[in-house]
Amino acid sequence: MDFNDKKLVYELRKQLRIANEALENKLVKENQSNWPSHNNEGSKLKDIYDLLSRNDTEKALNLIYSLNDYDISGEKSYLEGICYLKLKNYYKSIICLDNARKYNFVTPYLEHNQALAYIGIGNDEKSIIHFDMALKLLPSFSECRYNYALFLLGKGRTLQAETHFILTLIHQINYFKSSFELGNIYRKDNKLDKAISSYELCLRYNPR
Repeated sequence: MDFNDKKLVYELRKQLRIANEALENKLVKENQSNWPSHNNEGSKLKDIYDLLSRNDTEKALNLIYSLNDYDISGEKSYLEGICYLKLKNYYKSIICLDNARKYNFVTPYLEHNQALAYIGIGNDEKSIIHFDMALKLLPSFSECRYNYALFLLGKGRTLQAETHFILTLIHQINYFKSSFELGNIYRKDNKLDKAISSYELCLRYNPR
């Protein structure tokens, strides 16, 4: 292990210690993330978001094509990128999300989805960059932090993944998927007390 690796491990362990102390001292509040608004009133954008939430991607894409309002061009490109991401057309998704940037439409959600698109094409380096940018803009973005942790776990970077799972719970204690993954990590490391606590936390918010 060279100097840079030792420095990274030291920093991660420091973050992990702080995160664990926050949990143990009950500094966590059960609150939902307050995401900044990025939906213009009076446009058809709300209808598009509703269609996407119902996974009606083709209808959402058709509605996007019907928009011609220059003022919403950035968000229009962003929504188009989301549609192509859902359709697993990752290259086209990245192009659309980059177009949104040209209109100065930059949000944590754009960064998160661009990270997912880069995972789709196997570009790990770009994925990490966009995950980090999303969390810099919105540290309490639980879904993004959870997906980042899963990505890191899949790459064998367990310590970093553990840190992000814990940080997710610090921002949102009822994000049960993170406590479940922590339980799995601790079980594999034979840290049974921590594993049981993590699973119990998971079951508290998701008894099914």
